[in-house]
Amino acid sequence: MNQELTVAEQALLELLVFNPKATQAEAAVKVGVSKRTISRIFASLQERGYVTREGSNKTGIWKVVKS
Repeated sequence: MNQELTVAEQALLELLVFNPKATQAEAAVKVGVSKRTISRIFASLQERGYVTREGSNKTGIWKVVKS
């Protein structure tokens, strides 16, 4: 994994590779952070081009673009 990623960001990317349908609530539990923190991590990863969201907010999936 990339050196510029935090441990939580790395854990989230690994989770999304194996479970692209993971919700933010599920991801927060698996990564061990609050829902608010996981929301910020998702936003940061999207902004930096690591993940994209395909489909709707409710039924879409997360796609890891780079890791």
